[in-house]
Amino acid sequence: MAMEMSDVTFMDSNLSHLIFCLELGQKVILTIRENIALSVASKVVVVLLTFYHRMTLLWAIASDVGVMLLVTMNGMKPLRGRRKEGQVLIRHQRRGLRTDTVTYNQLESDGV
Repeated sequence: MAMEMSDVTFMDSNLSHLIFCLELGQKVILTIRENIALSVASKVVVVLLTFYHRMTLLWAIASDVGVMLLVTMNGMKPLRGRRKEGQVLIRHQRRGLRTDTVTYNQLESDGV
């Protein structure tokens, strides 16, 4: 009953993942604010250009689609998060590197 009534359910006993979830939530909120600001700014520019007879319907639609693509790509930014350990180990095995004590921080310092 508690899982059905909660907004978020933490399904792991490792509490270090909780910090990751909080940081990811902050990044998502920042990304949403960036996307809203970009969308509103582009709409204001289109409206102003329309009032000065410098914007046609074709260019307004093209700018709207372009901003939609930018917002979509920016919205996928949080997906670049942490790598999964399985993917990292497979990548290291293909390169012939040791996999016994490899951590994510070590891989970042190696430039992988």
